[in-house]
This record gives sequence, C-alpha cells and structure tokens, in this order.
Amino acid sequence: MKQLTDEEIIEALELCVKARCSKNCSYKNIGNANCIKNIIKDSLDLINRQKAEIEKLKEENKIHQELLEHEIGSRIALRVMYDNLSKNIKTAKSEAYKEFAERLCEGKVSNDKTVIEAEVLLKEMVGEK
Repeated sequence: MKQLTDEEIIEALELCVKARCSKNCSYKNIGNANCIKNIIKDSLDLINRQKAEIEKLKEENKIHQELLEHEIGSRIALRVMYDNLSKNIKTAKSEAYKEFAERLCEGKVSNDKTVIEAEVLLKEMVGEK
C-alpha cells in the first residue's frame, strides 16, 4: 500500500468524520478496501509521530532555556565583577593621588603654594581634600 502524507491522512480523516466518503479520499484512490481501519491506524501513527516530535522539541527547548539561564547568570556575574573591579580601580587611584599629595606636601606648611595647589588638584581629581 502507498504511504500517504500527513496531509492526505488528515484530509481523509476529515472526510470520514463528515461521513462524506468520496472520490477525493486518498484511501479510496489507492484502492483500499478497508479504508476506515487504515485511516484510524495511520491517524494514530501520525498522532504518535507528532507527539514524539513535540516531546523532542520540549526537551530541546528545555536545554536551550537552561543554556540561556546559564548565559544570563554568567553575564550578571561578569557585570558584578566588572563593577567591583571598576570600583576597586577608582579607589586605588584615589588612594594613590592622596598618597602622592601627602608626600608632595610633606614638611610644608598649610599656606605653602605647593600645598594649596596640591589640595586644589586633589579635590578636582578625587572630589575631596
């Protein structure tokens, strides 16, 4: 017997359900004497194939979802690490500027031109004295 396409099986089943067996029925066209039994069998096969395909797609979707969640988690972790690193760099720079200003002003009085300029520059660079 000729193997019918899924569309031909569905069309034949729809004709049967409407109780309109006709010359358009794919089972009649292939000379099938017991078409109802074969439509039921082929319909069940079609349902089972589609069910298996749905399960396969669900499993693939689950894997993709897990990968996506992992990637999102990784990106969030990288962003947190980057933010922390940026903050640590900014803090280290500020501390280095302060230490430099302290060493530059060491032994000088507060109204010394170098001290005053160092304080102004330090305030501009780090936002504090």
